[in-house]
Amino acid sequence: MIEIKDLKKKLGNMQLDMSFEIPEGYICGLIGRNGSGKTSLLNLITGLMSPDEGKVVIDGLEYDKDNKEIYSRIALVSEDGLLDGYCTAKENGLIYGRYYTGFNMTSFLCLLNKYRVNPNIAIDKLSRGEKLKVQFAFAISTRPKYLILDEPTANFDPDFQKDFYEEIEKFIEDGKHTVIFATHITSEIDRLGDYLLFIHEGKKVYMGDLESFRDKYKLAVGEEFYIDRLTKKALLSKEVSKYSTKAMFDMDLINKDLDERYMNHLEFSPATIEDFMYFYTKEAE
Repeated sequence: MIEIKDLKKKLGNMQLDMSFEIPEGYICGLIGRNGSGKTSLLNLITGLMSPDEGKVVIDGLEYDKDNKEIYSRIALVSEDGLLDGYCTAKENGLIYGRYYTGFNMTSFLCLLNKYRVNPNIAIDKLSRGEKLKVQFAFAISTRPKYLILDEPTANFDPDFQKDFYEEIEKFIEDGKHTVIFATHITSEIDRLGDYLLFIHEGKKVYMGDLESFRDKYKLAVGEEFYIDRLTKKALLSKEVSKYSTKAMFDMDLINKDLDERYMNHLEFSPATIEDFMYFYTKEAE
């Protein structure tokens, strides 16, 4: 399990400030606007940054005390890249693989072959998508318990995305492995995710399973007259057009005894992640 306990980190004019837990055996999608703190949060989870306050706990282990054990359980794939650009993929495997107790060079080379990446070309001479494929192959080949992915698919070609999805599903199928998946492509979370973590301006807005998310947040469509008569504190925001009004509601805050007669005039549907982000950030503005 990954535990974030009273974590605080100053990031320019913004501060990350949150607590949450991610249970093992699931895929957790991480979303938020650009600049909301997603990459910084992943860097804190992987030990690339240190919190100002609070702590990150991985299976009961803490950074500064159990670094070696944590690093053997966790792998990061990031567009920034953690491999040596002057070396080939194969050389990177030989250099950095020794720091991971579970690294398997044969598996690494087999994956590169499967992904059609030449292992004997310097990383800096590869395309952006190929660099990410090398990172992903390396991460999988370290046999981590926790796989952390920071916007990995934005530069993947459609053919590789299929291999990527299959690899992720295979990775978690034993129920003992966990994926944290930061992306701006919300349909990927709808497709792969079990849990959702939505952050905004450094704060946790929602952390929980997707089924509960879809029960909690509903999109209402209909006449503004009826929308305006529902419980005010349940409304995140609304958008009025010429022909109808759309509004996002937190159904946990709806007073059904009072609101039911108005709700019957509206059409409700479970919120998509994309709709929720839109209406939440619209309200926040």
